[in-house]
Amino acid sequence: AAIKQSTPYPGCNNTITAMFGANLRLTQVGNASVYIDFKDTLSIGLPTGDVMLGGADAAKFSADSGDSYGVWNSPMNRLTLKVKSGTTLDTCQNYTITFMVINPINRTAAAMPTDPMLIQ
Repeated sequence: AAIKQSTPYPGCNNTITAMFGANLRLTQVGNASVYIDFKDTLSIGLPTGDVMLGGADAAKFSADSGDSYGVWNSPMNRLTLKVKSGTTLDTCQNYTITFMVINPINRTAAAMPTDPMLIQ
């Protein structure tokens, strides 16, 4: 798993790219979701709710707002990617999604540290 940002500068739009793989087959039938947990010390510029996804594999996920959406939980600093109906994430494959945040204005609050997440 890897994650990167487009810019570290305060107050700027920042595209976060998450790349991950599955060690078991994930399907919507199994109600599968991918959880990307950011460290609780980070200030991520997103309110709780659905967030539009981009990237090569965005269409494999869905939320209440439709396809190519994930769900951001601000208090938990977690992005949930629910596998879309009719979609399978196979083992030994890499998947990439992006989403946009606004970096905090506070210069002491890093938008993205060296080790920003855990993938469950």
